[in-house]
Order: sequence, then C-alpha cells, then structure tokens
Amino acid sequence: MGIAFRLGYAAVMVWLIYVMYAILHVDAWNDDNRATVGIFVALAGLVLFPVYFVLVYILGRLVRMKE
Repeated sequence: MGIAFRLGYAAVMVWLIYVMYAILHVDAWNDDNRATVGIFVALAGLVLFPVYFVLVYILGRLVRMKE
C-alpha cells in the first residue's frame, strides 16, 4: 500500500499547487469563467482526497487481515 499513499500524496501536492495558482490568478480568470472551474476543482479535491486515503487505508487493513 506504500505506492498508493505515495501516488496520493503526489496528487495532493499537484492539486494544492493548482489551487494556489487558481487563487493567485482568479482576477485574470473571471472573464473566461475559469474561476468557476478552479473553485470546482478545489471543492472536488476536498471531497475526493480524504475518501481516497480512507479507502486505501481500509483496503490495506483488509489485505493484512486476509494474510
């Protein structure tokens, strides 16, 4: 399960960089309605990443229990 956590952490870092970029450039994005996409990606990450890490943890526990 180590690789799953490493991939998850990498995805979280990319997501955080994107969210920070979106926050810094939100004024330039208002004309294109890209600010809405940035907000949607930020909220989706707040929901999806905790779910991902909980599922990886639960699956890891199940695999260990079967051994």
